[in-house]
Order: sequence, then C-alpha cells, then structure tokens
Amino acid sequence: MIRDLLSLCPRCKKESIFIGFTKLKNSCNKCGLSYKPENIGDGASYITTFLLCFIITPTILLIEIRYSISFLLYLFIVFPTTLILSIILLRITRYLLIKKNYNI
Repeated sequence: MIRDLLSLCPRCKKESIFIGFTKLKNSCNKCGLSYKPENIGDGASYITTFLLCFIITPTILLIEIRYSISFLLYLFIVFPTTLILSIILLRITRYLLIKKNYNI
C-alpha cells in the first residue's frame, strides 16, 4: 500500500513512475517496464473524476446546508482541496491501472 502512495515502479520498486506531479515516464530506467499512456488509456482520469464527484459534491452540499459559508471560503478552501485531491487520486489510479495492466 505504501508503494501505491509513493508510485514506485511496480516491477522493481526502485524509482518513481512519474515526472513531476502527474506525467508518466515512458519506461523505468532500472528494469525497462513500459508505462506508455496508451497502455492504460483515460481510465485513470475517469476514475478520478468519478471519485472526486462522489466525495466533493456531498461534502459541499452538507457544508452549504449546515453552515452557509461564503463564496470566498469556497474559493480559498474547497477549490484548492479539490485540486490537491485530484492530483493525489490521479497518481494513485494511474499507478493501480499500470499495476493491473501488467498483473504485478
């Protein structure tokens, strides 16, 4: 589970599969495992969008009904939280799809 969060190579577990926040490398420099985006398609983006909608929408509705917060609070708290969650979830789902694709 820790490797899933760190996004290390599923085969050799030596180096990260990402360049920057969400861009995949072409392959692992240590073991040569290919991470080409066409191998996993857009599945990670669809899963991330679904999970964010499933998590964020009810949370925002509940906060709005209970506390009626101002638009500025949404701007400075909810939007950055959504952005951070989307990056984290995208990294995790891409890693899991690569892992599933290679049955590792």
